[in-house]
Amino acid sequence: MSDEVLKVWKALLANGINPRTAVFFGDSAGEGLAAASVLKIRDQALLMPAAVYLSSPWSDLTDVGDTYESLAQSDPMLNAEALSWAVDAYAAQQDKRHPYVSPFYGDYKKGSPPTLIQGGTREIFVSTMVRHYQVLPGARIEAVLDLYEGMPHTFTSILMKRLRRESLSHARWSLLSSTPNSSSSIVEGADTCDAEVHK
Repeated sequence: MSDEVLKVWKALLANGINPRTAVFFGDSAGEGLAAASVLKIRDQALLMPAAVYLSSPWSDLTDVGDTYESLAQSDPMLNAEALSWAVDAYAAQQDKRHPYVSPFYGDYKKGSPPTLIQGGTREIFVSTMVRHYQVLPGARIEAVLDLYEGMPHTFTSILMKRLRRESLSHARWSLLSSTPNSSSSIVEGADTCDAEVHK
């Protein structure tokens, strides 16, 4: 599927889009596709987007992470058994750690855009989000982990529009407080997403 994303990205670049004004966004499994596509864009030496915004990311399809068990009774949307079925339908066992399938395993030292990871504390992917976040600064990738107390999986996509606006606004302020200056490209990425939400 990431090949289809790359076809669209190449067409946008050919039509003159400024990649510094583009943000790759995905939630849940769509986050995996977005993050994997960015890795493939990098590996093919294409211009990369300004930022990546990952909401409740499912970036490791190997079911690793303690919150798969510790938050199993707190997650109102996901369960490990259903996820396991979905993974088996999506990828062969030997491919589950491939970065284009599970972008958590990507080599981020080769570069990647600034990344915002956002999610709630009532989802079994919390440990996945934390682990994904931790590999980025170690690879000198600007990254922010922005978790919301008591929120469920993909809450920014499923709750009312006002909550989505508050979420994005809070993310911007988090970024402003943790980055050298407000012109950081990840802040621009959050602003771009915010503008799309308000259209």
